[in-house]
Amino acid sequence: MKKQLLSIAAIACFSFANAQTDTLLYENFNSDSLPAGWMNVDQDSLPQDPSSGITDPAWFFGNFIVGSTDSAEMVAQSSSWLQGFAPGNKDWLITPAISITDSTAMLTWESAPSQVGLYQDGYKVVVSTTTTALASFTDTVAVYAQNINDDATQFSTGTMHTASSANPDTTAPFDNGLLAQWQLSLSAYSGQTIYVAFLHDSDDDFVLAVDDVLVTKLAAASIEERTGVYDLNVYPNPTSDVLQVKYNSTVSDQLQITILSIGGKVVYNKMHGTNNQLQQAISVSELPAGNYFVYLRNGDHINIEKFAVVK
Repeated sequence: MKKQLLSIAAIACFSFANAQTDTLLYENFNSDSLPAGWMNVDQDSLPQDPSSGITDPAWFFGNFIVGSTDSAEMVAQSSSWLQGFAPGNKDWLITPAISITDSTAMLTWESAPSQVGLYQDGYKVVVSTTTTALASFTDTVAVYAQNINDDATQFSTGTMHTASSANPDTTAPFDNGLLAQWQLSLSAYSGQTIYVAFLHDSDDDFVLAVDDVLVTKLAAASIEERTGVYDLNVYPNPTSDVLQVKYNSTVSDQLQITILSIGGKVVYNKMHGTNNQLQQAISVSELPAGNYFVYLRNGDHINIEKFAVVK
């Protein structure tokens, strides 16, 4: 099987700008070694294929192997191209213990396969509520699809990596993966101490990158009861072209609109200054058909509405 290395043209990333959160964990992997408190486990114990040029048996750290427009961009990486194209790759990157004190906790991270389409790496995000023993990671909270059968049109079950340097199709199977941000709630673990693992379990693809792992919660002052009216409407719903976001409140504060896919990918994020009302038209014509969530943050208050994109 032929492999190909290509360079990344850009990095797609978004972030929640919110001064009223507490950071429970943050790691940007800006070092060439495993961060303190993290675990790196090569469960498969299989050697890398010599043709890959990679000798690290599990996760390794440094500039994204396929290149980057930002020469300082350092990430955690793992290769699934094992010697003899062997199946069974299992590389674990495990966080330190994280104390989830309330239901506002959110996990945010970035990831990218080195190639989109043919040889696209997938992975899982799994949680343990007890120890770092691999068998204790029983909660799978996110699954990202990998390419299978050496066919650029066939993928395993899971959310697709959609960020790339070009539109992936069968005529351009080696599109470069771009770092994209994902987010999910950890509210189910309120009151518990957890470990989060990024399990790279692709078979015979190439390289997966993970970066900027962040766990936050609303600051104590932000979860106190507030009086006021917060009214959010999104229409038309469903829509195929433009989504109208209309917001009115009796409280004036920093307004922020974020749209997430059903899989947790941030597809739109914009600050709108200090105000108590907003009418915003957002083009969604380029989004794939499916369900999405609008998060409108007014200071420390959040409204959430679900909408659908149809084709």
